[in-house]
Formats: sequence, structure tokens, C-alpha cells
Amino acid sequence: MRTSKVLVIALLLLSLLAPPARAGGWWSSIGMEGQPVGIGESIALHAGEVMFDTLEEAERARTQSFYAYLVREFDEKALDDALSRGEPGDWWSPLTEPIRIGTVDLSGWDANLAEAHARLDIPRVTTGPYYLMLCDEGCEAPLGNLIPARVEVTADALAARTMRRLEKTEADLSLAVQRTRNDVRRTGATLRRALADDAEQEAEQAERIAALRARLADVPRPEGPPWFAYAGWFVAGGATALLVFGRRRLRTGDAEPIVERIPDDARELTAAR
Repeated sequence: MRTSKVLVIALLLLSLLAPPARAGGWWSSIGMEGQPVGIGESIALHAGEVMFDTLEEAERARTQSFYAYLVREFDEKALDDALSRGEPGDWWSPLTEPIRIGTVDLSGWDANLAEAHARLDIPRVTTGPYYLMLCDEGCEAPLGNLIPARVEVTADALAARTMRRLEKTEADLSLAVQRTRNDVRRTGATLRRALADDAEQEAEQAERIAALRARLADVPRPEGPPWFAYAGWFVAGGATALLVFGRRRLRTGDAEPIVERIPDDARELTAAR
């Protein structure tokens, strides 16, 4: 027990003292990877969240100006090496002259995090593949943890804009389908649980009914009185009825009133005297 406590404390101390990991999840893309841009277009770009290595770098970035550039080539091997290390170092190295195409605004600051928004104006350049990069003036240092995005510059601005809209619609539709599938899976799981609960309740009720029937079957039924008991009850009831009826007749004869006849005229009265 004591050894396990020591190990837990050691792991906590190491996690607090160790520098933040930058490989993999530390990096962030601008968000236009593989998309076309047309000459003459003006594009409002939300580059997402930008993270700076330290709070000191974030404080300096608050007073700096950042821009959007197109670069034909850069040292991709240096980026690959930086992506596999915890300390990226100075990996950004353009191999061609960067072309400024817009400005960057940082807002929503939270410690060493900020939201990056850019306004891009695609100039008349040679069409073909480029790398879009957000960096400081002259594009000597990248903006925070952002890495370049490969874009295709075309002469047809309308076609490029339409293609981006189609790609966004497809991405939104794919996301909606995925969410719908997740909802269907969750609903199906809930329904299966509800049906299982109902089946379990029905089984429990059936078991209770069967147990109750078994208990009722084990209870002995009371035996009825013999036939002569019923006969005795019948004779006693008849005798009682005759006795009551006879008493009523006697009482009726004793109470019969005597009616005195009164003569109607004087002759009858004289004769009676």
C-alpha cells in the first residue's frame, strides 16, 4: 500500500513538472487544406484557435502584426521532423519568396490562446499549387502553432468559389449523416434496453401469477354440509313459517270489531221497545 502511494505521488509530480506536449495534438491547421482559390477573390477565413508556446509569446503576439502569405515551396522535411518532436524548434523555412495576400486579426484571448481571422485577397499570380501560411511580417516565423495549408490557385474565381461551397456542403452533409447514425444507434440501444426491461417485467409478473396460482391450488377447500342438514334446515324453516302464519290468524280473529245495527225509522224503534 505504501509503495503504491509513493508511485502515485511521483507520477503527479512528473505530470506537473513535465513541459506540455506539442507533438501531434499541439499543431493546428489553417483549415483550407486542398481547397481552390481564384485570382481576384476576397475570402474571409476563420483559421480557428491559435496556441502560443508560452504566456510570454502570447503577450508579445498581442502587440504584433500578422499576415497571410502564399509560398510556392518550403522545407517540408523540417516540418516533418518538428511534428515528431516534443520541441518543434525553428522549423519554418520558406524556399521561395512569400507573397502577402491578407491580414490577420487575433481576438478572444484566453491566456496563451486566441482566435485567428484572416482577410485574403488573391492577387494575379501564376496559377498552380501554393501553401497558405499565417505568419509575422516577412513570414519569418509562423503564427503560434499553425502549419501551412496546401491550396490551388486558379484563374476562374467563380469555379473556385463554387467548388469550395460544394466541398463545404458535402462536409456538412457527411457530418449530419454521421450525427444521424449516432442518434439512430443511441435510439436503438435505448429501445433495446426498454424492450429488455419490459420483457423482464412481463417474466416477473408471469412468475408471480404462477406462484399465486400454485399457492391457491395448495389451499384445502372447505367441505359442504351433508344432505340431511339441508333437509333439517328446510323442515325447521317450514315449521317456523306455519307457526308465524297461525299466530297472525288468531290475532286477526280476536281483534274483529262488533258492529251494532241502528234502526232507520220510528216503527223499527217502537217495535224494538
